Amino acid sequence: MTGNLPTADLQIRVSVDTKRLKPAMGKVSKFLRELDDLSNKRTRRKTFRVVRHGGRESLKKVEKKIAKEFEAIEDGTKRALERVLARVLHTSKGLVPVDTGLLKRTGFSMAVRLKTKVVGIVGYNIISGNVPPGVDTGAYYAVYVHEINAIHDPPTQWKFLSAALDQHKSSISSDMQTELKKRRKG
Repeated sequence: MTGNLPTADLQIRVSVDTKRLKPAMGKVSKFLRELDDLSNKRTRRKTFRVVRHGGRESLKKVEKKIAKEFEAIEDGTKRALERVLARVLHTSKGLVPVDTGLLKRTGFSMAVRLKTKVVGIVGYNIISGNVPPGVDTGAYYAVYVHEINAIHDPPTQWKFLSAALDQHKSSISSDMQTELKKRRKG
């Protein structure tokens, strides 16, 4: 999914900045162009002879492969963030106080790729934007249940979303590393 994220009464947003990848891609392209210029000067060095035999087309292929790799890194970041936020949601649904069950049914998580970052959101009661299939709305009291320290039957509790995020936040970077390792192997 790409595009805008919904807004919810109770939400946590996680953002992973990927804008450093764009300048890196520019530097790689510049390096490849410089390498191409050197190879066109008919230098006798063996390092450039290989490039000269491949011609400009092989440099373009290398550049496209690198661009695909950066794209894959952004996709992997999105998948890892979706996975972590789904676990946060699952954990928080076990902690959310239940009376009628409406609040629990308004829980959602998603991640989207924007221009220079991957943004994920997990929360309860969407008030604007696209509502994912199977998610209810109308639990206007989500913030109150989360923020007011009331007595709840265990295992439910106040701060159910914050507590769930605390349990899983260390896995965000490890999931991203796993995703990138999968990419390297595949």
